[in-house]
Amino acid sequence: MAAPHSGSLKFNTDGAVNGSFGEGGISGCLRDECSMSLICFSKSVGRVDATSAEILAILEGLSLLRSSGWNNSDVVVFKSDCKIVLRNGSSWCFSVVPRDCNSLADRLAKKGISRLKNYIEVAPAEFARFSGVACLLLSS
Repeated sequence: MAAPHSGSLKFNTDGAVNGSFGEGGISGCLRDECSMSLICFSKSVGRVDATSAEILAILEGLSLLRSSGWNNSDVVVFKSDCKIVLRNGSSWCFSVVPRDCNSLADRLAKKGISRLKNYIEVAPAEFARFSGVACLLLSS
């Protein structure tokens, strides 16, 4: 999973479903230009189809982003392996990516299918480059 361009954030999201309509899970991970995970989530969404799971993952990502310290970032690129491409405003864009470029979100979505408790991980704002602190290169 490549880091976003300098000065931008990337939110990979994914949905997973058992069968064509079954128990679903969603996930996402917001990363900075050094691939530092800023927000990660994974949760069960009950019985859904694949498209609904993908859309729910994007909506959850948007919701978490809007309530986070990164909601005023200049550029946030949403990436999903869903064929539905959305664009919101001038600073957030959505694009379809191959599944192998969305591996973290894919793994979290599959784990979300059977989660009894929601999983959300948010890095302290002081770790983000956008807060003026040097970026730490971490992989997950």
